[in-house]
Amino acid sequence: MKKILILLTGLVVAVISCKHEPEKIKPVIIPVCFEEDILPIFQTSCNKAPCHDANSKEKGYWLDSYTHIRSKGIVPFNPEASKIYQSLVTGESDDRMPRSPEPPLTADEINKIYSWIAQGASNDSCSTGPCDTTDINIRYR
Repeated sequence: MKKILILLTGLVVAVISCKHEPEKIKPVIIPVCFEEDILPIFQTSCNKAPCHDANSKEKGYWLDSYTHIRSKGIVPFNPEASKIYQSLVTGESDDRMPRSPEPPLTADEINKIYSWIAQGASNDSCSTGPCDTTDINIRYR
């Protein structure tokens, strides 16, 4: 009995002291268009009071249109260097956007924003036909 107790204690200590961080999943780059895929995410999740609408402009960000979204916090072809993307995936709850009580963006929405930036953060629309994904140049650091 004493051996079993020692074994169980050792197992519990091993499990508690194990500090593996969850593996960070790299987003998959998918074809996206700004007008249909990206702008609706910003308009419904970010461009509202008291966050990043015309009146609030929290931290100087007004996220209502391509011009305003691209003017600050986006580094084309480099999502990891883009402050807007970083704010969506940060582990720091005080810096993560959108802030509580608003629901966080879904993994699919975050992946779309990642893909859009990785593809150059263009102001494009798919409404005139399918996006041309045959000529996408993605630069890596």
